Amino acid sequence: MRLVFIRESDDETFELGAYATGAFVLDPSAQIPGSTTLDVTGYEYSGRDGGYNTSSRKQRRAITIPFSIREDYTTTQGLFELIRQASGFFIEHEADLTSLYYTVEFYTNDRTQSSFMLRHGIISVPFNADTQVGEHNAKAQLGLIFGDPYFYPIGESGLTFDLYAGGQTTDQGGRRWDTTDGAIWDATDGKVWENAGGSGDPITVDVVSVTSVPVSIVSNGILVSPQVVNLTNGSSFTYNGTLDTLDVLTVDTNGTVLVNGTAPAFTYSGNLTASNGANTFALIAAAGSPGHVTLTILGAF
Repeated sequence: MRLVFIRESDDETFELGAYATGAFVLDPSAQIPGSTTLDVTGYEYSGRDGGYNTSSRKQRRAITIPFSIREDYTTTQGLFELIRQASGFFIEHEADLTSLYYTVEFYTNDRTQSSFMLRHGIISVPFNADTQVGEHNAKAQLGLIFGDPYFYPIGESGLTFDLYAGGQTTDQGGRRWDTTDGAIWDATDGKVWENAGGSGDPITVDVVSVTSVPVSIVSNGILVSPQVVNLTNGSSFTYNGTLDTLDVLTVDTNGTVLVNGTAPAFTYSGNLTASNGANTFALIAAAGSPGHVTLTILGAF
């Protein structure tokens, strides 16, 4: 078993292994979460600072990670240097008290080398370590709680595809859609196209997931007031501005919206999701939008 913690603010990583050697070793008493059904009501533990609360929604997933910090022949740092290294990684929040989020990847040693991840967790029980007599070994622990309690696959196992807008030039529009009936057709000429922009042809993908999941978005090229719509479940994301040739809009699965890595200059709205089964997506933009967006969907289990 191997656990990789990823601090989402800067993608720094910290690794725990269940091996005979190494500075940071997962304790045998650690309870690795399995794919279990969570209660929708009852008491929920939010960690030392949060206490217990009642909840009438899907329970969040809390995990406690006990591990050892030790000097051995593979390490060159002293015990207290190693403790400081771990403490410096597991930071609860920024200076302005904004919570820091962590993804935890689990790599198992089962027959099929299964792997999965929990994402967007916050530290509920701060890192602590007690040094043992001899000062070459310490018992450490921290707790995290995940607002999204579901597991997700790791790596390239998700669905990734591109969507194009209809307004490729200022005098060529795109296919027009009605949110109730879908595509609008003309009985004589077929598709109805609008010179003021519109959507390109939609794309349908099959999603396998136990719940609705957020969709990540990355833009590429010029897009004027783009809107990405899931025509199946009605969810959407809209950016109320123009993205130029070198601009890159990103929307991650935690809902963070950035343009070129910083806060966007224009407003935005919506939350694009995908549901289990067939989902049809379309990109709608104003005229003069030759760009496209790349969508990535990871089904939950």
